[in-house]
Amino acid sequence: MSRIKSLTLNNRHFLLSFLVLLAFVFVFLITASQTGLLDSGFRYFIDDHQIPVMQKDLSDIGLWETIKTWINYDRTLNRFRPFFQIQVVLLTQILGINSFLWFLYISLLGAFTAFFLFSFGRILNFSVPIALLFSIATLLGNQSEIWIRPMIPDSQGMFYLSLALFFLGLSSQLDSGKFSVD
Repeated sequence: MSRIKSLTLNNRHFLLSFLVLLAFVFVFLITASQTGLLDSGFRYFIDDHQIPVMQKDLSDIGLWETIKTWINYDRTLNRFRPFFQIQVVLLTQILGINSFLWFLYISLLGAFTAFFLFSFGRILNFSVPIALLFSIATLLGNQSEIWIRPMIPDSQGMFYLSLALFFLGLSSQLDSGKFSVD
């Protein structure tokens, strides 16, 4: 009987998580659409000018040479961001210079970041409203600018931080025996 109760709780937990993920995706996409972000085009005076330059490099010298070129370019500016540059060059290879796809990508990245922060809060035994508040409060304010600029590493870094916190919480539950993978 306890196995059935456990399965029921897991199904409710999964359904809640799925609904929260859908809500975050919906909110981020509606916000991006209503504010005109999805249709705004690139802002070449910020950092978006790098996307067409990377696209040209990809067509002229190929993927691996473009990755090396942009990693070396960062080194000349005394920055060490090889993972970011690899990721952005690969995204440029996939998305091209379609600004709609870039801003759709950054909006979905924001939604998944919010979801993983919410999930981390739930792992810490926060109530659903508090976990939502934790997630929203972390992403709103001055720091929300990262969700409208695809060419700064902060959005990817925040996503990976939220993912790391989520897995940290899961691993601590595994170690304490609160979570089982039966």
